Amino acid sequence: MRNESGTAYREERRVQQYEILMSYLQYENSAYWGRANFFLVASIAFAGFVMTNIPSFEEALSWKQVFTFLVSSLIGLSLSFLWWKSLQSGEFWIDRWHFLLKKIEPDVFGDMEVIRGMKQREGGPSRVSARRISRLTVGLFGVLWSLALIYSFVLIYIKTAT
Repeated sequence: MRNESGTAYREERRVQQYEILMSYLQYENSAYWGRANFFLVASIAFAGFVMTNIPSFEEALSWKQVFTFLVSSLIGLSLSFLWWKSLQSGEFWIDRWHFLLKKIEPDVFGDMEVIRGMKQREGGPSRVSARRISRLTVGLFGVLWSLALIYSFVLIYIKTAT
């Protein structure tokens, strides 16, 4: 009888641990996507503001316009870098909770795979990674701001050549 109650206690404790870890995972997922959405909205708003004020080759360029566009491009590139680092940080914690949940899942669910079976299975439907799409979106903005920075240098070259 004593051994059965000890086993029941251990099983109950594992279930409690699983629930706690799952709540951490839920929190980290919410924080991850909250930060990602914040950076997405901020990046779109900033890009919209900057891109509507791009100096063109056809107008007379002032140094103020060129300098403002250069600084804006650097700020946009910095924003993309912070966004990327934010995603990396969140992914670290999400992966940590996944690892721990996978470790104790057999004790809680037996053969049923709740988190362990999340990988793409051969012959199964393809799974699109939302995290990968998020990283690709950051990369797209990074390319956009890099091109804007290059354009700034072209404007500086034109301004100094004339």
